[in-house]
Amino acid sequence: MKKFLTFLPVIFLILCILFIFSPLMKIFYQQDEWLGYGSYLVRGPQFIVSNAKNILEFILGEGRVLSALIYYFFFKFFPFNTVPVALFSIFFHILNTILAFFLIKRIFKKIVPALIGSLFFAFNSVSQSAVTWPATIVGTLPSTTLIIISVFTFFKFVEKSGKKWLILTFLFLYFSLFFKETAISLFLYLPFASLLFERFNLKRFISTYWPFMGFFSVVTVFRVLELRTLDLEQTLFLGGSSPSYWQTLLTRAFLYPLTSFSLTFVPPEPFLWFARSLTKIYYPFIASQEFILFAQTAVLDLLSICLTFLILAFTWVLFKFSNRQEGKYIKFFIGFLFFSFLPYILISKNYAYLESRYYYLASFAGGIILAWLAMKFMEIIGNTKIYFLKPLVVIIFLLFLSYHLKYLVNGISKEVLIGQERKSFIT
Repeated sequence: MKKFLTFLPVIFLILCILFIFSPLMKIFYQQDEWLGYGSYLVRGPQFIVSNAKNILEFILGEGRVLSALIYYFFFKFFPFNTVPVALFSIFFHILNTILAFFLIKRIFKKIVPALIGSLFFAFNSVSQSAVTWPATIVGTLPSTTLIIISVFTFFKFVEKSGKKWLILTFLFLYFSLFFKETAISLFLYLPFASLLFERFNLKRFISTYWPFMGFFSVVTVFRVLELRTLDLEQTLFLGGSSPSYWQTLLTRAFLYPLTSFSLTFVPPEPFLWFARSLTKIYYPFIASQEFILFAQTAVLDLLSICLTFLILAFTWVLFKFSNRQEGKYIKFFIGFLFFSFLPYILISKNYAYLESRYYYLASFAGGIILAWLAMKFMEIIGNTKIYFLKPLVVIIFLLFLSYHLKYLVNGISKEVLIGQERKSFIT
């Protein structure tokens, strides 16, 4: 009976994801897919390694060889057919959601918070393009799968289960780079995050984690200097021709995580509307041609930073109602969420939000934080003996999730309409 109660939410999650994301079967090539298909036609099998210019880049995980291999398979056997890509996306998104569910349940030993957190991850509207855009699906989703598994193995290691778990953690992170370089910053973060769970002297710390920190240093220096030598305009990637290269990197390393932390939890549409309304009230003198730009950059950045500090302050208050072990895990995932944005500091953004796909890993950590918040609310209310408020908390969190679901469904519907229109041109 107990096992059935555990797997019932899993079945529920699978059915929900299948229902919401089934329209992905009707999407079509959008942007980068056309470039990728053209590259496949020109290069043939060499398409698989075309983005790794030399053996060093290949060893360091640059070039996304595993995702290129899968794209080669799709382009070769299913040209202009996105159904296999959609099935791939739905499968890995279900897998990642189930892994998130079991990780939350493992940490907090409760099913309801685990269900809330995994539903947030499954239906997060901020990160939706990671699941709905064919050009990023094959890289982002499997990469995240390996990263989530690495979190499991890392926790096994810090629980004194043997050094083999640390080796597995490194390997899962390393191979995730061959799908997408999302995990680069985690090679630095995990060694320092381990200090939450165990005290190390300096010699033991270095001897334990030197492979992580050494690999992070080599990859970071190589990648940053590589882009520094390129004569790129400051449009997408920060290149050698970009003014104030190092100052820009340091500023983004501080501000990207700080702004994006809160943006992980809030759908873009209502937050943009709020930023524009506030700008109109507080800055009526802004010229009309600059109004939108000012509202969705400077004002929205400021609002997101304020919201980040508000969430952190609220979390700090709730720490007083948590046991020490819970607090360690939540601090771990707060740091994890911040560090998940560091790989993107080389990428420029058009407004306060980064590209949607960059929030996928952050929404995993955000789901765990949200699950803990829901659990704390239910525990505090339970102690007051006003029992009818406990289900009310669940309802409030579910309403918050439905808010995300609304924008997610709208986004999928738009992509399906655009996809069907484009498909009609070539059929």
